[in-house]
Amino acid sequence: MRKLMLLVSMLLIIVSSHALADENSWYYSRDEVDKLYEIHYNSGDRIDNYIHELKDGKYVAELQYGKRIMVPAEFIQHILWHLESALEKGWVNYIFWPDLHHGHLFVPVALWNAKYSGSGESFEDQITRLLRENIDKLGILYHAAEHFGHYDPANTEAVKTRNVVGWFDGRPIELTYPDPKEAKSAHIEANTAGDPKGYDRRWFISISASKYGYFSIYPNGREVKFDISFDERDIYSSTTYPRKQPKYSDDYL
Repeated sequence: MRKLMLLVSMLLIIVSSHALADENSWYYSRDEVDKLYEIHYNSGDRIDNYIHELKDGKYVAELQYGKRIMVPAEFIQHILWHLESALEKGWVNYIFWPDLHHGHLFVPVALWNAKYSGSGESFEDQITRLLRENIDKLGILYHAAEHFGHYDPANTEAVKTRNVVGWFDGRPIELTYPDPKEAKSAHIEANTAGDPKGYDRRWFISISASKYGYFSIYPNGREVKFDISFDERDIYSSTTYPRKQPKYSDDYL
């Protein structure tokens, strides 16, 4: 019954205010996003195969078909720092699918080609070794404001700060922007940046807030619980995502 009531509430929010947007759009007004977050967070929905700690203190990311990636604590600590900082700076508003719900892990091209490409290992083993040997060489590009409608002036600032870069060498997070000389027109319009020059993305992580989340951060003293996963199959909440077909899915993800 509780689940049904949450679904009804979500549908009422979307139906009542989506007249502002194109009927084929996947965008939402700020008011919609604010309300959907409360429903999503309190629903308890969680992403699949979230990273968790083993008895020996190491972290593991379960994947499909019994595959796994071993994740050093340093990786987790940096992710938590990145997200807490982004929320405190106001660059990100929420950790769920209409806002920040994923990050692209990128690695120096020269490093990948020299030490990992063509190694004969499975991709999971390559990433595990990369995280163990060269975590300080890596970065991650978080895309926020993923479904923030440009038609709503309340979303303007969020779209401007939607590309957040985090590093694993102690540097603070920073903003980046699409290169007008190289980016597609859709990327320019949505302010969707790509990886820094000399780097190439090697994995996708999913991130989603939930009142039952495994990890906690405290931006401005407010607790936010969330999960992190290397399994990209289920980045959208079954409770609050209406599963509309995105207009520019290939351009935004």
